[in-house]
Amino acid sequence: MKTPPFLLGCTLLFWGWRVDLLPLASVIAVACEGSRYLPWRWHPTSSDFRRIWDVSALLFLGVIGYVFTANQLLGSILTFIQWLPFLFTPIVIAQIYSPCDKISIDTFYIVLRMRPFQGEKNAYSAINPTYPFFFICILASGGVNDGSPWFYLFLFLISAWALWPLKSERYSLPLWITSFFLAGAIGFWGQVQLHYLQTTLENIIISWMSSEGTDPYRSTTAIGDIKTLKQSGRILFRVNRNQDQEAPILLREASYNLYQSPLWLASNAGFRPVQSESNGTTWTLRRNTFTNQELIVEAVLRNGQRILPLPNSTYRIEDLPVMGMRRNGMGDIKVEFAPGLVSYRARYDQNASFDSPPNKLDLFIPSVEAASVKKIASELELDTLSPSEVLKKIKHFFQDKFFYSLRLEGNSIEEFLFQSRSGHCEYFATATVLLLREAGIPARYATGFSVQEFKPNENKFVVRERHAHAWALAYVDGVWRNVDTTPSVWASIEASSSSMWEPLRDFWSRGVYLFSKWRGSEKDFSLIEYFGWPFAILFASLFWQFYLRKRVTRFITEGKDRRAKRYSANVDSDFYLIIRKLHALGLGRDPGEPLSLWIKRIGRGKLSGASIQSLKSILTLHYRYRFDPEKISPKEQKDLKRRVQSWLKVHQIDLIRS
Repeated sequence: MKTPPFLLGCTLLFWGWRVDLLPLASVIAVACEGSRYLPWRWHPTSSDFRRIWDVSALLFLGVIGYVFTANQLLGSILTFIQWLPFLFTPIVIAQIYSPCDKISIDTFYIVLRMRPFQGEKNAYSAINPTYPFFFICILASGGVNDGSPWFYLFLFLISAWALWPLKSERYSLPLWITSFFLAGAIGFWGQVQLHYLQTTLENIIISWMSSEGTDPYRSTTAIGDIKTLKQSGRILFRVNRNQDQEAPILLREASYNLYQSPLWLASNAGFRPVQSESNGTTWTLRRNTFTNQELIVEAVLRNGQRILPLPNSTYRIEDLPVMGMRRNGMGDIKVEFAPGLVSYRARYDQNASFDSPPNKLDLFIPSVEAASVKKIASELELDTLSPSEVLKKIKHFFQDKFFYSLRLEGNSIEEFLFQSRSGHCEYFATATVLLLREAGIPARYATGFSVQEFKPNENKFVVRERHAHAWALAYVDGVWRNVDTTPSVWASIEASSSSMWEPLRDFWSRGVYLFSKWRGSEKDFSLIEYFGWPFAILFASLFWQFYLRKRVTRFITEGKDRRAKRYSANVDSDFYLIIRKLHALGLGRDPGEPLSLWIKRIGRGKLSGASIQSLKSILTLHYRYRFDPEKISPKEQKDLKRRVQSWLKVHQIDLIRS
């Protein structure tokens, strides 16, 4: 079924106005509605329709990849929706300017093309794409989430326009208008309530995702669990640092000062806003002069909030285009609504400290672990050593007498220190913090990532999920220093259990990274710039092919005139009086239903056998009057009129009852 005249063009213009693409929408609207006035058509085959649809589908997938790799998730979805009419224009234009009223459904499904019905033509149903395209334009117009009432008003009016030709004659015009306005009022109330529901759900989801990956207030360790720790080799981000810098570098996300097994908690963890410099991408945490050490982190930050991995004692962050930044007293940095791939530069000085100074919690040892920790500290004679000597002593103790293992056996800290002497980084970091505190050195528990795997083909370090790490922070000489006592073989042990598919995943990750980096380097985002030319080339090639090789201007013009002359005098058949009468009584035809099947259907329980037989004989004469090239004689035409009037008069009572 085709759309009413100018409905599609008006909808396209509204779409272009809403999404700020009015010039493009005007061209498409003129192309669609111009088919009513141009005297020629092209004649594509089924294969031509399939090729056109395949090109649209490829562009559809290309736009998905192009948009979703650059923007935030919500913004990407809205942008993609706004461009939908542009993507499906080729197939609609091809159908409008062809003699075909419909396109076979197998054009849109490759699976159906591969399983054709043998010996049958047009075995699949067909559709006219103009109404689906109309709905796509309405959907795209709603992609501008500005809360304006104009969209709903237009939707109400355009719906009335689209439904007007389909209104039933069974009901009066005032009743139809009243019902439509009532439905519109209910719909407006419903969409307002849906907006409130959407806002509520968004707040819940944002709150749920506000600490993606790392919680700055608490960290649940696997201490005491019985299982095998296995982490993925998926690449999370890349780091560009000097090869001569100490290896590995620890990038901290969060730190904690209160231990209650198996939890590490953080006090003084309230976040305060950080103001950016005038360029909006530089964030200064301390303005003193420091040693100029730096590294560059390249990562994809998703929509929401994220704890930023940074070296200890970072004093400035550059080239970070986020909407907001906050930090807390523990040194954690949280950014808000970061836009896809970012490449930020972190400047730091490991001989300075910017976290909050130690307090009594940084010396607190829970009573459950106090006895075992005190015993080990006594054996190591930590109370007789200077702070620097304590650090060396504890590190050698764990390196020489303990082993790294991913297999957990339900060990507590006491069992770890005296029995198994085997565990993962959470055991080593927790035990180290408690031993430092027993020696009188304020200490905290830190989590983040270890930067250690260099990729020669990328000339960068990659950080995987399995590089997540935990270590201790010790306050020595007025500076919070990293103290990592986990045996250095831990990284190679975890790498040895990597999946055989890891190289393939790395190849895919690098491809996505390079594409995202190219997208992020663009100053202006323009789908027209990258996808306008493919559409222009497509239209030019179609016009060249059909105009030169398959031009049917003369055939359609003359054929249309002949058909008009042949049928214009025969549209006044009296049989339509019966059709209108039955339609008004609720016995109308379904769309596309043949008259013979319609008469057979309504005769079941509605009309007598004699009535049906009489109606069939009238239908036969009607068919001859309408479609027989030889036409019928004037006498037969009068007979048709007489039979119709007689049938209506005889069966009037039966029709009222039915």
